[in-house]
Parts: sequence; C-alpha cells; structure tokens
Amino acid sequence: MIGGAAFQLADGKTNVMMAKSSGTSCDGVILQFFITLIVVVACLFAAGSALASAQRVPGLLHPDHRAALTDYSPGAAIADTLDADALENRHPLDRAQYAWIKTMLEGQILTWGGDRVDMANAMEARPPFLDHHLAAYAAMLPPSMRIHGRIEKFALREAMKGLLPETLYKREKFAFMAPPAHTDPKKWAAMQILARRHLSPAAIEAAGLLDAEGVAALFSLHESPDTSVATQTQLDAVINHLLGVQILHQQFIVGDIPSMARRKAQTLGWQAGQTSVIPESVKC
Repeated sequence: MIGGAAFQLADGKTNVMMAKSSGTSCDGVILQFFITLIVVVACLFAAGSALASAQRVPGLLHPDHRAALTDYSPGAAIADTLDADALENRHPLDRAQYAWIKTMLEGQILTWGGDRVDMANAMEARPPFLDHHLAAYAAMLPPSMRIHGRIEKFALREAMKGLLPETLYKREKFAFMAPPAHTDPKKWAAMQILARRHLSPAAIEAAGLLDAEGVAALFSLHESPDTSVATQTQLDAVINHLLGVQILHQQFIVGDIPSMARRKAQTLGWQAGQTSVIPESVKC
C-alpha cells in the first residue's frame, strides 16, 4: 500500500516521460505493473508472521493459479535463496540480518514496499544515509554496536545523542504500518466498503485472480466469535493483500494504462525518441 500511495503522489508523470525520452513504448510501463501484480499475488504466501498464513492462501487463489502452484512451498523457496557458506560460523545477528536482506528486504520492501515505484517515478523516499562509504562502514560494525543488549541501532543512537529529542533517542523501533482493521469498528466498516467493491463475487470473477468462495470463507473465519485476536490480526494482513491485488488489477490492467498514455502523448504532440522535459504543470 505504501507503493500505491507513492504512485498516486507521483501522479504518473515521470513514467510517461521515461517511456517517451527513452524511445520505448508505453507498453513497457504496463508490463512492469503487470509483473508487480503477479509479485503481489505471490506475496500472499508470505502474509503473516513467519509464513503463518501460507496454508490459507491456496484456497484464496483462482483454481488455475492454485493448480500452477501445487508444488510450490514458500518456506522452501525462501530457503533456496540463502547461501549456506554465508551463514556458516557467523554471529547469530549476522545470520539474521543476512536472511532478512535476502528475503524481506530484497523480496518485499524493495519490491513492493515503495522503493521500486519511487525509483520508477524519479523519487527518493529514503533519503538518509545513502553515502556508500557510510553504508560500507556500517556493514563492518560488530554486532554489539548494532544491537547493544536490547537497544537496536545502538551506534546511530549514540551518534545522535544530544541532537535528537530524548523521546526519539530512547524510543523503540516500530514498523511503519497501519493497525489491524478489526481493532476499530470505523476502520472495519471502511474496509468492508472496499471489500464489497473489490472482493465481491462479480469483481473476483472479472479479474480471474482469486477464488470467491475462498475469500468468503476467510471473511467468515475473521468474523467468527471463536476466532482469536492473533488469528484476526493475521487475517487482516491477508485481506489487505487481497484488496491490493484486486485494486492493482482494476487500476492498471482494466484501466489500460498504455492506451491512456498514448492518448495523452498524442494530445501533447509527443513522438517516440523525443527527450523534452515535461513541465511541472502537466499532469497525466
């Protein structure tokens, strides 16, 4: 959802400019978004802590996609990306960071957590600490300087001590994410409005990505009085991904971005191969 917000913020201007200035057709733009859509579908397998929701996902997919992924194991797929030699004889923190970099950072945060969309629109959403010399030095810090006791980012905190307000200096790191929808009746009602629009049987059939019966069963489980709060929190994450898949499909597949871009280019008198800069006042 962070990536979607970044795209809306960018207003789609730079994607069209990049396609025009590079001489490539706007079909490449829609291909990029289609690939992103497929990645999001795959990320449904990773929803929830420690793949805890993976067993629920096959029943949520369209039968054709479910059949294609019969032999797929998300845990095994993650394990296959790891190099045993890079883990051997390493400090537990080094192992944990290596595994996180090869999985969450590479496969989730940099892919659909905002960065890929930011870069596609010539934006930078993570400006601090980009100097590669600083990054190389930080990578050599011993574990005790990265986590000191239970204090994370210890070296950074100490470097900024006296410059940051004490509240920030002492604050624990927390994820940048919305609270579970079920914790607030107003949030849950707002989510249901989105679900009725994008996860209705008709919307699911039109997109051909999900299974309507599986989605309905998931909502029934979520709303059951016997379902624990922990399970509801997991299901909130899955529902968030389901909505993301359907909204991306509606926005970029049904919306036919290449045709929209071509019409806009014709209106502005653009031709492939031109390299003129788009005025700030021009919006797609």
